[in-house]
Amino acid sequence: MSDKSIEDDEKQKLLLQQISKQFVLLGKLVFGIFLFVAPFLSLFLLETFSPELNPNILVTWWGLLIPVVTVVFYILFKRHYGKLFRNR
Repeated sequence: MSDKSIEDDEKQKLLLQQISKQFVLLGKLVFGIFLFVAPFLSLFLLETFSPELNPNILVTWWGLLIPVVTVVFYILFKRHYGKLFRNR
């Protein structure tokens, strides 16, 4: 941006491109956070329609252990899947 050989119009286009990229990344971040929070919110919302759903399971040992184990298995599967099928 400090280059004197670039016209102001070109600098403005470059800045707008950078801003649009940042908005896209911000949108992806917000969407990712929403996808992470959506199952928990849906459990609380569905509890009003079906009383047998209990959101208190999220704070028990099983409610904390199952997501951690799932993430560990996902990471292991992803690593080994990449190693297995990369050479094919």
